[in-house]
Amino acid sequence: MAQAEYYFERLNKQLKTDKFIFPPSVEIDLTNTCYQNCYYCNVHDFRKNFPDVGTKEDYLKLIDLLPKEDCYDITYAGGGDPLANKDANEIFNYSLDKKFKIGIITNGMGIDKLSFTKDKRPDWIGIDIDTVDEDLYFKIRKGNLKKVLNGIDKTISDFKLYGTEMTFKCLVTDYNNTKENFKESIELASKMGFDMFFVRVAHFKDGHIIQPATTWDDLENYLKEQCEKNNIRLGCSFNKEKEFLINKNKFIEKCFGPMLSLIFAADGKIYWCTEYRGIKEYQLGDWIKNGIKDLYSNDIVKEMKKFDQCHKCSHQCRFYENFKFINKIIDGLEGEDAGHKTGFF
Repeated sequence: MAQAEYYFERLNKQLKTDKFIFPPSVEIDLTNTCYQNCYYCNVHDFRKNFPDVGTKEDYLKLIDLLPKEDCYDITYAGGGDPLANKDANEIFNYSLDKKFKIGIITNGMGIDKLSFTKDKRPDWIGIDIDTVDEDLYFKIRKGNLKKVLNGIDKTISDFKLYGTEMTFKCLVTDYNNTKENFKESIELASKMGFDMFFVRVAHFKDGHIIQPATTWDDLENYLKEQCEKNNIRLGCSFNKEKEFLINKNKFIEKCFGPMLSLIFAADGKIYWCTEYRGIKEYQLGDWIKNGIKDLYSNDIVKEMKKFDQCHKCSHQCRFYENFKFINKIIDGLEGEDAGHKTGFF
C-alpha cells in the first residue's frame, strides 16, 4: 500500500503542476545486438538501422547521472540482449556498487559468464525461453535450447542462494500455443528452480493477432492449476488481450510512460516507449551528448496529456493497466481517498 500511495502522489503532483519528476525506474539497453532471431521480434529494423554507439565509459557515466533521490531501479533489457555486450558484467556490478536495484531480461545466452555475490546481485532475472521443445524453440527463436538450459543449470542455484528471483518467461506464439506445451514448460521451470512462470502474448507490427485455443480466461485458469501443482508462481498478462478483443482498435487515450520508466537506448537516444525504439517522435533526448538534461528542457507532461492527438498506444505496452488508472487521475481527483476511488490501490 505504501508503495502504491507513493507512486500515486508522484503522478498526481506531475499532472497538477506539469512539472516532470524523474521516474523511479529506467531501462538501459547495453546493445542492439542479439544472437538469436525470434520470429516475433519487433525491433529487427531498429537493430539493423541503429547500431550501438555507447561505450562502457558512456554507460558508467550515465549511471552516475541518474538522480538517486528519485530513481531506484534499473532494468537491463534492450533492442538486443544485454549479455551480448562484452562489458555487461562490469556495468551490472557498477550499478550495484552505486546502490541501484537491478533486473535483467535476457534470452539466457552467456548467463553462466556473469559474476555476482550474495551482497551484490540482481533483484531478479527474467529469461525468455517460450518452450522446452527443442524443435519449437528453434522455430520461434532460431537458438540452441540445450545450450541455453545448460548455462542456466550451471548458475541458477547460485542466483537463488544470493536471493535473486528467477523468472521463466514465455510468450504465447503461433508455435507453442497448446496446453500441453505450457504444461511441459511449467514442469521444467519448476524442476530447474525458477521462482515464477510469466506468460504474455506475442504481438506483431503487421497486425497479426494470436488467438487462444479456447479463451484467455480458460488458458489462465489452466496455467494457475499447473503452477499450483508444480509449486511455482504464475505471472500472467492476458487482461489487455481480452480488452483488445472487446474494444477492437481502441487504444488508451493518454500515455504517461516517462512518469513510470524511461529507455536509454544503445543508439544514444532516450525514448519514452519500449515499443518504439528508433521512432523520432518518441525520442526525448540524446543521453550520450547531453546526459539527462534534455528531459527537463522538454514539456514532457504537457505532451503526454495530448498524447492521443499524435500517437497511438502500443497494444504491447507493459504499463497498460497503470494507464487505465492514470487516465482517471488526469481529471483532477481530490481528497485523501482519491487513489482508492480510481482503483489505483
